[in-house]
Amino acid sequence: MPDMKSLCSGTLLPNVLLLRKLRELEIVSCHKLVDVLLPSCMLLRTHQLMERLSIRSCYKLEKVLSLVQEEEGGEGGQSAIEAGGIVLLPRLQDICLSDLPELRSVWGDDGHGGVMIMLAAGSLQNLQSLEVYNCKSLKDDRILPPILPIPNKLDHFPNLRELTIVGCHSLTHLLSWRQAKGQLPHLKDLYVTNCGRMETVVIKEEPEEEEEEEEAEESHVLPSLTHLDLYRLPMLRSFFQGEQCSKSLSSLKDLYVKECPKLKKLPLSSSSSSPPVLQRLRGESWEWFQSLEWGEDQSIKERLRPLFRPMQQQSSRVEPEIQASVG
Repeated sequence: MPDMKSLCSGTLLPNVLLLRKLRELEIVSCHKLVDVLLPSCMLLRTHQLMERLSIRSCYKLEKVLSLVQEEEGGEGGQSAIEAGGIVLLPRLQDICLSDLPELRSVWGDDGHGGVMIMLAAGSLQNLQSLEVYNCKSLKDDRILPPILPIPNKLDHFPNLRELTIVGCHSLTHLLSWRQAKGQLPHLKDLYVTNCGRMETVVIKEEPEEEEEEEEAEESHVLPSLTHLDLYRLPMLRSFFQGEQCSKSLSSLKDLYVKECPKLKKLPLSSSSSSPPVLQRLRGESWEWFQSLEWGEDQSIKERLRPLFRPMQQQSSRVEPEIQASVG
């Protein structure tokens, strides 16, 4: 449907209710589709059974899901939105976005006004896999929903197991510190590949209060991550920006690093018990391993040496997608 401009808009909105039993939505090659795909006002009544969302080759699409509601009738409308919150796609399991060159935001918040809708408990509770391929205009902090400064913070992705980011060349970082420690408690596999401007994976924001800074230092960061694959990231200098928390990546078993020439320090704690569960470390060559920086504790290098193997001709899990993105 190359001429389709909107999935649901204007007088067509009531007809979207017919899709309330929809379980899988795949949109391919709708080159005139530009704006928000699923307005959040309709998600209250539709798409509650959706399990899979796939969007490919829509060359003008800028947003996917909207968490912003236009203000209606002044303060009354705004307070009504803020008072409740919505249960967003509670059964959705997989999101795959591919070849969307104008996509700027997965969640449709681009700073143009409106009221940010709060997510109620149960939102995205079954999402297990989020894959983004070749979205070269995707902006920083637009992959996961923002964490709002409210008393009852929610794990927006309590069951997300796999996050794959390939060919997103506008990203300079992937996650904020708050997202890494608060939104992804069960993330197991993280693949970041062929992102030409990415400088760090987890960026640390300035704390608003001293208590928040202390909390951040004591919190576990990505506590369930077992597999980390960093491939073809020419500007990557660090996994964590700033000092690394001693309780970060405590479950990491497999670490693969290839074609990241500026990355000189691995995301591993230098504590005497580290790495507690690491089983495999793969890199380009022994020369690469020797060039890594270990800080004051050189003993970690000797503990890692038996685990290291050069990758040689081994390829990244997502290399076919990489070849497509640079072809």
